[in-house]
Amino acid sequence: MKYEQIIALYDESTNYPLDTTTTGPQYPQTTTISTSPLIFSSESYLFPIVRNLLYPYGPVIDIINPKIDDGGSPIIYLTRNIPLFGRYYSYLYVNNNGLLSFGSPISQFVPQALPVAFGNPFLAIFWADVDNRLAGDIYYRETTDPGLLSRATTDIRTYFNAVDFTAQWAFVATWHQVAYYGSSTYKVNTFQAVLSTDGNQTFLLYNYEDIQWPSLSWNGYSQDGHSALAGLNSGYDTGYYTLPGSLTISVAHLSSTSNVNVTGRWAFKVDQLHPEDTNGNIDDSTENETSTDIPLTTTPGPITTLSTTHSTTITSPFILSSGNKNF
Repeated sequence: MKYEQIIALYDESTNYPLDTTTTGPQYPQTTTISTSPLIFSSESYLFPIVRNLLYPYGPVIDIINPKIDDGGSPIIYLTRNIPLFGRYYSYLYVNNNGLLSFGSPISQFVPQALPVAFGNPFLAIFWADVDNRLAGDIYYRETTDPGLLSRATTDIRTYFNAVDFTAQWAFVATWHQVAYYGSSTYKVNTFQAVLSTDGNQTFLLYNYEDIQWPSLSWNGYSQDGHSALAGLNSGYDTGYYTLPGSLTISVAHLSSTSNVNVTGRWAFKVDQLHPEDTNGNIDDSTENETSTDIPLTTTPGPITTLSTTHSTTITSPFILSSGNKNF
């Protein structure tokens, strides 16, 4: 069955495939209803997951990241070079802790205030101590699907005042119902990044469907511990932007706010060194007025990694799917 036919048989209000012989949606036969908020394992989805805010995703159409704490994807070589922050990039990493990086993988679980000027550009959708061993999955794919590109084109033209843009390529990464490290609750987050380009211009959507935990503390909503960060980072001393609420528990409000009047969605233009929103330049750099679109000379290298040893015992209702962590 073609992808378009699969989507046509999908009920967006429930995320379950439609049984056309009945009056309502039916659960897949391979699924057992559970009292857990995570009704399905990744293997249980027989169709792409389709929701109003999020672009389609799921195990039917995506690659799934390994269930490794502070891990991520292998290097992903792209089928085309992507203009980003004034340069072109041919590969990226999908990091479990809520980032896409374009120089090297990022295992750091404590978010760092921007700019992070180590020559490793990244898009921090929700940089936090995600643990997909406890709950959830992280999906990604590179795509030239006509239906998805048409949707991206329409969204970008709508938000950016009919800009001359037709998406020719997109990359979709989705963190689906993921838990935080050491979780002792059933709180999970679902968020997504959609990167699209026509070869000259590149646009980025951050979609926050459900943010239940903003903090890296063990109870999820305490003001103790480190809260998540969302933003854009060129890897240099200029060319960065931090979304409102970052590094505080107010970062949870990203799922109820927007810069394009679509609840939970934030849109940016990111092909030039200085990122833009629909109103123009949003670069947080103090050198913004005098800097050019040529990155400053810095020493390339990975982000400085903080200690990766947690000293708290996990007491989680989620079942670890694989591996153990040193305590």
